[in-house]
Amino acid sequence: MRLPCGYNAQVKQLLHSGQVKDTLFFAASHPEARLLCTKAGVDPAGRVKRHLVRVELASGESEVLVTSLLGRQDFLAKVFADLYRRRWL
Repeated sequence: MRLPCGYNAQVKQLLHSGQVKDTLFFAASHPEARLLCTKAGVDPAGRVKRHLVRVELASGESEVLVTSLLGRQDFLAKVFADLYRRRWL
C-alpha cells in the first residue's frame, strides 16, 4: 500500500533521511477502524509491525510503500516498486 508523503512524522523522516527502509508500528486510531477491530475480536489498541520501503520513481519522486512482509529475506526496494506498478496494469 502506498502512504502519502505526509502520512506521519516517520514517513516524512524516511523520505528526508535518504534511507530505503524503516519499521513502523500501527494501531487502529480511527473510530471506524477501532470498531471493526472490536467486532473481529481484535484488540484495537494492539500494535502491528509493518515495514516501510522507499521507492524512487522514474520521475525522480519518492514514494513510501508499506508491507507486512517481515521475514528474514531482504526484499529490494526496486522489487516493491515493480510489484506496486504492476497492480495498476
